[in-house]
Amino acid sequence: GYGEDLTKGRIVQKLLISLTKEFDPVCYVIEQTRDIETIEVQEVIAALRGFAQRLERHAESTTEKAFSSMSINSKGSQSSSSSGSNKSKKNWKSKDKKWDSKPQNCANQGGKPSQGDKSGKCKHCEKLHY
Repeated sequence: GYGEDLTKGRIVQKLLISLTKEFDPVCYVIEQTRDIETIEVQEVIAALRGFAQRLERHAESTTEKAFSSMSINSKGSQSSSSSGSNKSKKNWKSKDKKWDSKPQNCANQGGKPSQGDKSGKCKHCEKLHY
């Protein structure tokens, strides 16, 4: 009520009760491991701030990891940067043919075999590209 003196324990209880659902784990640990009547409010706030920073760090790193494998090249098509050793590059095509997979090394030469090669194979990937 109004003008009522609150003990440290009651303030800590009110603080822990007023938190959102994401803080439930840290509230539970504080309630189970510490004496609510003797713990300082500053200690509770420090624990909550540390937990909030940890939540933010995990949220940021999850988002960064989700998009870290995606990169946009100069032509505007997306390619995976984590598959650098992959020799094929997928290019978007029309409705009927969704993806056209060409060897990345052959894309600059149009995927045609070299003139001196009698077998008709590509000099980069040794596949036939007609």
